[in-house]
Amino acid sequence: RYFVQLIGRSYDAKMVQYLDMVGRIHTPAAGNREIHVPLVQMNALLGVISDVLLEAIGEWPLDPKTMHQTIRAFNKLLWIQNDFISRHYVSRPAG
Repeated sequence: RYFVQLIGRSYDAKMVQYLDMVGRIHTPAAGNREIHVPLVQMNALLGVISDVLLEAIGEWPLDPKTMHQTIRAFNKLLWIQNDFISRHYVSRPAG
C-alpha cells in the first residue's frame, strides 16, 4: 500500500498528513502501545524502499533527463519521509 501511495497519490496537504502518519504509526505515540518498530529498523526499511524504487525507476522507459529528475524527486521524498519518521522517535517521551 505504501508504494501505491508514493507513486499514485497527489502530493497535496493530505499526502503530507499521510507521510506524517506513516512515521507516527510505528511508535506507541499513535495510540497502540503494542506497536513499536525501533528506529534502526525504520531506517533500514527506508533503505530497502529506496533501493527498490530506484531499481524500478531505472527500468521505466524514460529519457535520461526525465529519469534523473525522477530519481532526484523520489530521493527528496524519501528524505522528507525520513524526517517525518525521525521526529516521532525524537519527540517520544522515554519509557
